[in-house]
Amino acid sequence: MPGMYFLPAWILPAICFYNERSDRMHTLKIISSIALIVAAVFIAGTCAQNSLASTSKHLDSQISAIEKSMKDGMWEDALNKLKALTEDWEKAETSWSMLLDHQEVDNIDSTIARMSQYIENRDISPALAEIETLRLYIRHIPEKEALTLKNIL
Repeated sequence: MPGMYFLPAWILPAICFYNERSDRMHTLKIISSIALIVAAVFIAGTCAQNSLASTSKHLDSQISAIEKSMKDGMWEDALNKLKALTEDWEKAETSWSMLLDHQEVDNIDSTIARMSQYIENRDISPALAEIETLRLYIRHIPEKEALTLKNIL
């Protein structure tokens, strides 16, 4: 090939030593890399969804225990259970913050703060309203983050 020596050095091997087998191997490497990345994203998403669901169920059971204590008039027990809920939420909040919109995390924080004040003042009606609000937030998040057709469309 005349004039071939004026090409950059990295192009010469591609022109002179091209063969169909190396091209297929290159394509296979690209396809397998893409498949590996897609699988990793899918596995990470599934793990995140399972984590959200299990944490949500745990927090929901604690909310139910607080509600039962309040309805039974055991305010000190409700405060102790609320303290345990707050500690568990603070642990869960770090992982949830990476996965969720911060507005949802802030809604849960503010609802727990209001609920705490109502329980300390033994004001049952607003405390029960805040419990239901908190329960709605906690239950809604795993449903909202699930990979379903409803959430995709």
